[in-house]
Amino acid sequence: MKFSIIIPLSDQNADIERSVKSVKNQVNGQGLYEIIIVNSCNDKQALSRVENIEKCDPELVAVVNVPTEFSRPQMLNTGIEYCRCDYLLFLRAGDEVNSRLLEVANNHIDEYDPDIFSYGMTYAHERFDMFEDDPFNPEECRFVELADSESRKAFLMGDNVSDSYLCHIFSKKLIADVGVEFEDSVMDEDIVFSYPLFLFAQRVCYTKEHGYCAYCGDRETDIPRRIADRMVVQTRLFELLMGAEDLYAEYKDIIDAHFVREYFIGNLKLARGSKDGRELPLPTFEVMQYVTLNLVPKWIENDYLFSLNKDDRRLMLLVNRKFESAKDLNQYLKKDALISVITTTYNRSGQVKDSIECILRQSYQYFEYIIVDDCSTDDTERVVKSIDDPRIRYFKNEKNRGLCYSRNVGIKEAGGRLIMCQDDDDFCRLDKLEKTINVFVSLSEEYGMVYCESINHSRRLSGITDIPAIIIPDRSMPDVRKKGYIFPALLSKNFITATAAMMRKDCMEKVGLYDESLFGYEDWDIYLRIAKEYEAAFIREPLYDYYQRSGTLISKKDDEHRRKIITALYDIDKKFVEDRKRYNIETSFKIVEQ
Repeated sequence: MKFSIIIPLSDQNADIERSVKSVKNQVNGQGLYEIIIVNSCNDKQALSRVENIEKCDPELVAVVNVPTEFSRPQMLNTGIEYCRCDYLLFLRAGDEVNSRLLEVANNHIDEYDPDIFSYGMTYAHERFDMFEDDPFNPEECRFVELADSESRKAFLMGDNVSDSYLCHIFSKKLIADVGVEFEDSVMDEDIVFSYPLFLFAQRVCYTKEHGYCAYCGDRETDIPRRIADRMVVQTRLFELLMGAEDLYAEYKDIIDAHFVREYFIGNLKLARGSKDGRELPLPTFEVMQYVTLNLVPKWIENDYLFSLNKDDRRLMLLVNRKFESAKDLNQYLKKDALISVITTTYNRSGQVKDSIECILRQSYQYFEYIIVDDCSTDDTERVVKSIDDPRIRYFKNEKNRGLCYSRNVGIKEAGGRLIMCQDDDDFCRLDKLEKTINVFVSLSEEYGMVYCESINHSRRLSGITDIPAIIIPDRSMPDVRKKGYIFPALLSKNFITATAAMMRKDCMEKVGLYDESLFGYEDWDIYLRIAKEYEAAFIREPLYDYYQRSGTLISKKDDEHRRKIITALYDIDKKFVEDRKRYNIETSFKIVEQ
């Protein structure tokens, strides 16, 4: 066996069975791993559950029962002590790991012998059940040799290092050599454990693919508390690294820059996404200012801070600015940052609640949520109105008017600068808004939209599991065609799903809203009109989950449906006939004489 998987169980309600199942579902994982469950629940039912898991696979699963008063860090450290394998990773009870994680990691470990193998994390609604469709491809992995300080600095200041200890497979020898442990003085999901290991690692394999899925239940996001916790973590980490005098002397600029980026800029980005009534207190901001100014009074002399993007620099300038009140501070942070999310719904009372919750539980909370009911005849209105959230604005058409009309109602009512749509029967990842707006605010006014990858789960919904899910845009398409001036590429074929994009409202108003005469492909039409006038940015990460169920508009195969779809495509083709000629792109339609 090569991998020890440590799962602490302190909440008897956690779905540890789902976590264990995700490990057992590993592709080519036989003989690769052991599972160590560190259990602090003494409830009879919880004890029975973990004992049953152990009895089913005594060769693979070991349960270590610890006192109920054990903290999460103590449980994690106990798990490390019981490991028998050369590499270890951590899994929260209830979360999942990608079904290809151990296979891919094993192959790269055999080839490169890295100290750390790193991967990305995604955040999902607790009812999301399609994580197995997330891509995890061997060719996406990168290997770096951190033989000198310059290569290490370049790696650490990139976006390759995740803050969470959950996103890494660590060499047990490296942990022992560095002597790092989890600490009770800080949060359990912290970088006080993982970041120091990167400073000592010599070889790292990493990928941005989703190797880990964290499920989030019905919990409020308390931004001020989250910021305070991050301040404690970053302060402790900085003290820890300063204590290693030789290390700090060699990597001072990079350690300082990392601290400022996470302690000051990162927390201001979190504050920007707080909802009304849970904003950043002024005294907390002033503490952040004081600490940052004492550390880097002349921040532009640090090359790693000087390389910040436009939005980061705008936030960094606040280190010298005085605000009279928390209201003034938060108004500045949130200027042009309100997102209007629009869901149009029709007779989807059974699915719409999960879709709405995917928005309400976003890590970015500064949005209004406009729900347009297209005159549903089922229980949709009651379901929507049963959700108590002041950000929801509900409208109901007097008669059924169609998707485009309903979306246009939402856009006209929208108060935000940025517009994003969410279908009524799909899921999106819980950090979709945060990741998208953080890209948007770093761009120039030449950009009209930012879009992400989507996963079409139609194959798994149909019972097909032996071929990969459909990723949109297809990853075989070069990334250079997916960003910047994408109009010619988009004119050849549509590669943006209807709800993958966030668009500027003023851009939509300039080119025209959704074409209400179109029966289908209305998303392609508006994306073409925006892409013709503006640049587009692309997030190479699946943040939207498209559930193409049987019975939906796109899956109907009757003759009348096909006629309407072809008519819509023909109407779009006619709109851009001159553009097709300009780029020498042939039409898909030919006149056939009978």
